[in-house]
Amino acid sequence: MKKETKDFEVTLKRISDNVPDIIYSLNPKGEFITISPSVKSAMGYRPSELIGKSVFQIIHPGDRKKVKEVFLKSVKTGDTKVKTIRFRMNTKSGKTKHFEIRRKMVLKDGQMIRNDGIARDITHAVELEGKLKQYHQDMAKANLDLWDIQEELKNKNLEMGKLLTELSKNKDELQAIINVNPYIILMVDKSGIIKVSNQRVTEFFGLPVEKVVNSSYDKFLSKIKTNFEDFDAFNSHIERLKKSPDHHKKIGLPEIFRRAARTTKHKKGILSPTCYTVKDKNQKKIGTLWVYVDISFLKHAEEQVHTIVKSSPIPTIISRLEDGKIQWANQELADLIGLSTEELIGQVTPDFYYHPEDRKNVVEGLKRDGYLRNFETQIKKAEEALTKERNFVSAVLKTESALVIVLDTKGQIVRFNLARQTKQEVYLLSWPLVGSRPWALHSREQMGALTLSGGSIRIHPLSSLHS
Repeated sequence: MKKETKDFEVTLKRISDNVPDIIYSLNPKGEFITISPSVKSAMGYRPSELIGKSVFQIIHPGDRKKVKEVFLKSVKTGDTKVKTIRFRMNTKSGKTKHFEIRRKMVLKDGQMIRNDGIARDITHAVELEGKLKQYHQDMAKANLDLWDIQEELKNKNLEMGKLLTELSKNKDELQAIINVNPYIILMVDKSGIIKVSNQRVTEFFGLPVEKVVNSSYDKFLSKIKTNFEDFDAFNSHIERLKKSPDHHKKIGLPEIFRRAARTTKHKKGILSPTCYTVKDKNQKKIGTLWVYVDISFLKHAEEQVHTIVKSSPIPTIISRLEDGKIQWANQELADLIGLSTEELIGQVTPDFYYHPEDRKNVVEGLKRDGYLRNFETQIKKAEEALTKERNFVSAVLKTESALVIVLDTKGQIVRFNLARQTKQEVYLLSWPLVGSRPWALHSREQMGALTLSGGSIRIHPLSSLHS
């Protein structure tokens, strides 16, 4: 027994000396009693520099009051439950780092004798969470800006529709309105002739407005062809819009990005076209309004979000709010679900909620507040991943010589194998375990009849079976 205890202590010390987390013990005053060598790499201190010193000396001044209140409350109440707390600490060089602490009070005769804990450096994760939050806010603002643009275009379209009918007498007024617009504006009549344009065509394509007006829209497209990195893709969207204009419908970001094409000459940008039919008061078509919106800032914001999310250790998904259709997911989420990222794209999030009503609560929260915080839910793995896990468990149960027990999320036994054979002894379990909780066996001397929820596990040595 002494040898086993010594071996255990050696193993424990080896673990303490090599894990990156800081393992420590504090006395009731908050002074270090012991601390693992990993504190050197994490904070720059040698263990000997901190032994006997108060932990509050290295806690960030902004967090000391909060931590001290939690510490003193635990001492006063004698709470021995494992607690988790996050706060900042200052390294020996003066750098501030974020740590997550899991700690537990140790009592003797009702009095605290020490506080044991493990401190993990989560600085990178906290910084990443901050960046993700900022980029999510930027994307939300970009979305709001986009809806404002669409609403503005809708209003201007109505205004311009009225002006088109009186073009000959209101041309100067119309030109003044569209010249202040930051987007490329082209008003085309029923015969396909451009009647109005603004100065943005000169900025982006180098074409004087006077040479654009009164030319055909198709001829205009042929003149700007060389300005695009991929004009054929851009023109395919133009042709589709000619047949089916937007008609003031709301266009999502994926569709806007899909239409976009990069310009490489004159003013560089990423242009996404929209098209609206202009009608008179009798709802007869009198022309078409073309608007080319530069979405460079939106595209850049999206690329930054994807870059950050892709490298994030946090499972992350981007999906449509109305139907949950998945637009993008990172590898961490794919691994969690049991599908590849490519297989996830196009599927819908309601299929992965373990409790379908959680999806409704998520949507209601987003519509009501615009964000969701501290919401927990369970998700379902893909059927292929579940099948692999079931096959693995079945194989282990059939081939493993050791006792194997499978628990559900409530800690109850759902499956087990029937025997354990070690050297020349066979132990059989003669009680229906399914639905009960496992019992911890510490040594063979302690193995006997154990009562569990009205039943018992009887463990028979091989010799007693023969007798």
